[in-house]
Amino acid sequence: MDSMAALRALERTGDAECRIDGLKSYQVLRRQCEYDSLMLVAGLDRDGEFVERGMHSANAVSDLLGVSSRDGRRMVAVAASVFPTRSLVGEVLEPKLPATAMALGALEIDLAHAEVIESVLATDAARRITVEQWVAAEVLFADWARQYSPELLARKARRGARPARSGRRASR
Repeated sequence: MDSMAALRALERTGDAECRIDGLKSYQVLRRQCEYDSLMLVAGLDRDGEFVERGMHSANAVSDLLGVSSRDGRRMVAVAASVFPTRSLVGEVLEPKLPATAMALGALEIDLAHAEVIESVLATDAARRITVEQWVAAEVLFADWARQYSPELLARKARRGARPARSGRRASR
C-alpha cells in the first residue's frame, strides 16, 4: 500500500516519463495480484474447500469476489491449468500448462493471455494433435503471449491450432 501511495504521489507531481513508469508499475502490480489470486483459487479448489462448502468452484469464486460467472469460470480454469492439482487418489499433478505458468509467474503475461492459451488448448482440435505437438503449441503460445495482446494472441493461436487440411478443398 505504501508503494501504491508513492506511485499516486508521482502521478500528481512527476513528468510524463515518471507517470509512464508509474503506469507500467501498476501493470506489474496488477499482474502480481492476478497471479496471487489465481494461486489462492487453485489451492482452495485443489484442497476441496469450495466443494466442502457445497459450491462449484466457479460459482464460489464468482460469489466471493463479486465477479461475473464468466470471470469466475475463467479464473478457475486458468488456475487449474497453471498450478498443480490433485488426482482423484490425492497425488499431486504438475500444471497442465507449464510454459504458461512460468510466463504468468514471471509477470510477463496477464490472466487474459493465460485464458486464451487455456481455451485454445482445451478445444477438440487441440485434443486431436499428438502430445508432442500439444506441448510445442503451448510453449509457442506462451512465447507469443509475451509479445502480443490477448486479442492478437487469440487470433494467432486459433489460426495455429487448426488441423492441417489434407487433400483437395471441397468445391463451393
